[in-house]
Amino acid sequence: MSQHKKIYIEKNSHLKAFAAVLILGVLMFLGTNAQTTHAQSEFYPPQLTQTAVKGMVTEVVKEQLIQNEYAKYTYQELKIKLTQEPYLNQEIIVKINETPTSNSTRYEVGDKLNLLRVEDENSKISYYITDFDRTNAIVLIFFAFIICVLSVSRFWGLAAVIGMVYSFAIIFKLMLPQILNGHDPLLIAILSAFLIAPASFYLSHGINRKTTIALISTTIALIITGILSIIAINMSKLTGFGSEEAYFLQLAKHGEINIKGLLLAGIIIGTLGILDDVTVSQASIVTQLKHANKRLSQIELYKYAMRVGHDHITSTVNTLVLVYTGAAMPLLLLFINSEKSFTEVMSLEIIADEIIRTLVGSIGLILAVPITTFLAVKFADENDTSAERHSH
Repeated sequence: MSQHKKIYIEKNSHLKAFAAVLILGVLMFLGTNAQTTHAQSEFYPPQLTQTAVKGMVTEVVKEQLIQNEYAKYTYQELKIKLTQEPYLNQEIIVKINETPTSNSTRYEVGDKLNLLRVEDENSKISYYITDFDRTNAIVLIFFAFIICVLSVSRFWGLAAVIGMVYSFAIIFKLMLPQILNGHDPLLIAILSAFLIAPASFYLSHGINRKTTIALISTTIALIITGILSIIAINMSKLTGFGSEEAYFLQLAKHGEINIKGLLLAGIIIGTLGILDDVTVSQASIVTQLKHANKRLSQIELYKYAMRVGHDHITSTVNTLVLVYTGAAMPLLLLFINSEKSFTEVMSLEIIADEIIRTLVGSIGLILAVPITTFLAVKFADENDTSAERHSH
């Protein structure tokens, strides 16, 4: 068999595998019976009719700084014009911080807001500000991100963006609706990960030997991470109720959601996002080393690649720790300011949850490096130039 024919068959097999996974994902995507959520909340009595509306502050009618022995806050009366049908151009008055509160938010003319319109059984209508409307800001930042990706990475940047959109589609149209419907979160997360990974990897890095090795390594690392997560969560007796959101979700769905399974699912999906970088980069290193020096033995190739892998491990683990610390900064400050000891703070579920996530995820990432290196060395091809477009 000629070299040209061998390469053609190999690439054709990659394409068939990729197409099969993509078709399966699309079919599941279309077959998902996602339930649409409405503004009506189950936490409110059924006689209350609630509608989410948007509005804009047109006038600060009254503003007063109030300070007492308990709190310092700003009382405001705002005139708001509704900007959404069927209440378009209606003007309302909303009072903010009528009672002592720790809320320091101060609204100004021109602020765009999300509001909740509540109508009781006597047709009395009240409006409550739920948050700022950040849609425009998010869209602008997203487009800046897209422009940055496309200007630097061009075609491969576009492919990566398509992969990202596909991943979001799987998460929001398959994974989350199925979990809300009461299916096992861990099983759904694993299925979603197996649908996301091939499309994301091949779109972002091309259909080649390097990407396939990275994908196989990621799958192995995810399985190990899942097993370790189950062991760690059971050992530490985590329940998944470390946050208020878990309680609200359980109440809203009448206990149909497996919260502990949801915790496991979060670890799986979170680890998948970082494994992409680790496994592809490590496979690229091996491919590039083999391409540069075809006389390297497998042992030498593994040794040289792992030298870079060691740096990759330390930098990635450090990144994980800093990311989780940054996300939990207000919470950490709150506990440090309390009179609880370090061990008490560490044992609190809301803190232990993040510690377990970080440690288990880090173990999965660490093991992914030697696994990827071994597979890349074992199946290295000196004629493979796919690593030339990937550097880390």
